[in-house]
Amino acid sequence: MEIKEVADAFSEEGLLIMVEAFRGKWQQMLKVGDDQTILRYLRSSQKNKERRFEVNQGQEIVGCFSLVAREYPLRQINEGKGLSLSESIRWRVGLSLLSSEPKAGELYISHLAVSNLARRHGYGQQILTHILNLGRNSGKSWVILHVAKGNQQAVKLYRRMGFSVVAEENYNLTSWILGEKNWLLMKCPIEPSKNTFL
Repeated sequence: MEIKEVADAFSEEGLLIMVEAFRGKWQQMLKVGDDQTILRYLRSSQKNKERRFEVNQGQEIVGCFSLVAREYPLRQINEGKGLSLSESIRWRVGLSLLSSEPKAGELYISHLAVSNLARRHGYGQQILTHILNLGRNSGKSWVILHVAKGNQQAVKLYRRMGFSVVAEENYNLTSWILGEKNWLLMKCPIEPSKNTFL
């Protein structure tokens, strides 16, 4: 497995994994049913502070994730390109509900997705290990994330990796726009490296 940071936007394969992993939320937010429309939205608005990564196994992309830290610069890629004003507003409101501004010392996982065919092969655990190492190497104390309370498979994985629930959040607005009212804020301490050099 190889993890590469992407310079700008996700590749088409990475975007398809995003559609696959979060299809229900995108459909609820955008009020559309087809993947091509969702892809059009994903390609159109990339303004944020995320660092994006794709996970490769051989020549195949099997996952992707994005991280945010307070010091990451704001980037603008294809902002609003190809969307009407009403589409752009709906998309921006939905994305703002899915974002978080981490505190100093925190690394926020804004999303993590593994393709359906690659699930149950340990990629999620390997990706989280990589993220914890990135946090450690950049001097972070915590990795944090939000997960839908009903996504028990993901919650179990995060708990196995050392995350604990620090808050339960219930929002009528996310229920209405994303179809998901109950969220867990989970946090994992980053242990300092035990390697010492004399």
